[in-house]
Amino acid sequence: MTSETYDIPPGEPVYECPYCGRPFPEERLLALHRGLDHLDRLDDEERSAFESAYEAEAEPLKRYRIAAVGVLVVLYFGLLMAFALLG
Repeated sequence: MTSETYDIPPGEPVYECPYCGRPFPEERLLALHRGLDHLDRLDDEERSAFESAYEAEAEPLKRYRIAAVGVLVVLYFGLLMAFALLG
């Protein structure tokens, strides 16, 4: 384990990982961390919290990926047309 320091603003809520001590600003982020880094140590309740948080993250990521591919396709064909017309 590395010795990392975290700058936590005073008065802000902190959710600390019981396994490694890493702080998180939201319970959802703590649940994702536990599921990704400590999956083999989770009980049923923690595993359920991880699965809920993971599913909640999946849909926005899917939309982002689709939008990113769309932007790349438009950019590619826009540049292709520009070079075709200017070349």
